[in-house]
Order: sequence, then structure tokens, then C-alpha cells
Amino acid sequence: MIFINDIPSLRNPERDKHNLDHRIEKYELINGIAIQSSGHVASGDTFTITCVFSVPNLERLIALWEAEEPVTYTDSAGVIWQNRLLVLRSIEPYEKYESGYKIVTLEIWSYSNFVKQRGL
Repeated sequence: MIFINDIPSLRNPERDKHNLDHRIEKYELINGIAIQSSGHVASGDTFTITCVFSVPNLERLIALWEAEEPVTYTDSAGVIWQNRLLVLRSIEPYEKYESGYKIVTLEIWSYSNFVKQRGL
């Protein structure tokens, strides 16, 4: 089970991927290439998660997503990730429980890298 703030999923995620941000750039030179690495930048790491939520909890997630305020993400191992941005990517029917639950794919980003821009 995971939590977004105090909002629980039905069970452990069906898919839970930690995307590491390793900053590396390749420069083409006349006599070859040069690689510049900044190494692992933890503040750029993201999580991609597919999980089942009840419809009332999904409605709460949608409100958090639309508010674009920082959230706390607790992963299935109990590790707490604070000051994160919730991004909903997809919502699908969960046929096993008919209309009471939905399959949600979401991303968790570092909030410190987020800049709100409205009216673009």
C-alpha cells in the first residue's frame, strides 16, 4: 500500500518505478567526443506508479493534482518522500470491482524543481 498524504491505495502498486536522474552530456569534437557527467542528481528523481484507488480517494488525488501543492509520498516499503509534486497521468476502469475503484498511473516529482506558470 502507498500513501499520498493520508490517501491510501487499495494495495501495493501494480507497477512502481524509481526513475533516477543521472545528468550526462555528450559533446562532439573534431577528433572524437567528450562526455561530461554531473552524476546522480537526487532532486531530479521521479517515481512512476500504477496503483488502484477507491473513487472517493481518487477524487481527493485529483484535487491535490489540480492544486499543485506539495504532497508527502509514502512508498510500499514505508519510505517517506516529502515536498513532492503529484502528477496524474491516466485513470482507467478497474473491472474487478466495477465502478468503486480505478487504476491510476501517477508520477511523483521533486517539488523544489517545480515552477508554476499560468496563462501560457
